Amino acid sequence: MTELVIVRIGGQRAGIPVRLVRSAIGPQPVRPVPRAHPIVAGVLNLRGRVVTAIDVERCLGIARPSRDGERHALVVELVDGSQYALLIDGVEEIADLEDRIANPGQIARLLPGWERFVPAVHDTPQGTVVQLDVQRLLEPAFAESRAA
Repeated sequence: MTELVIVRIGGQRAGIPVRLVRSAIGPQPVRPVPRAHPIVAGVLNLRGRVVTAIDVERCLGIARPSRDGERHALVVELVDGSQYALLIDGVEEIADLEDRIANPGQIARLLPGWERFVPAVHDTPQGTVVQLDVQRLLEPAFAESRAA
């Protein structure tokens, strides 16, 4: 069993492990950061702290017009203590779900480009939830910051 925060991203239900989630916040302004990696939407103010906002749709290859100020954010904390605001369409619920190992070929057919980021798939009465590997989603931004 895996406890996940179920969110919507580009119309798809996805799960983020609860152990990583620090808070969920409603839409708020995201300030752009010049020369940042394309997955970095900018920064936002989280109770007086500046947090890097990650455009999860860009990470997953979803091409949609900018919707600044319309998306919610799920603030996650990684093992090293760094926090990021993952921009999402909204939060649905917290659920404890049975794991089913993801078949990369099946994920590639259903959600092209997502297969690298989905370690597990969960079936619910409301439909399929793909679990996202947050660390892997953020890797492009990490690689660029280490190279700089």
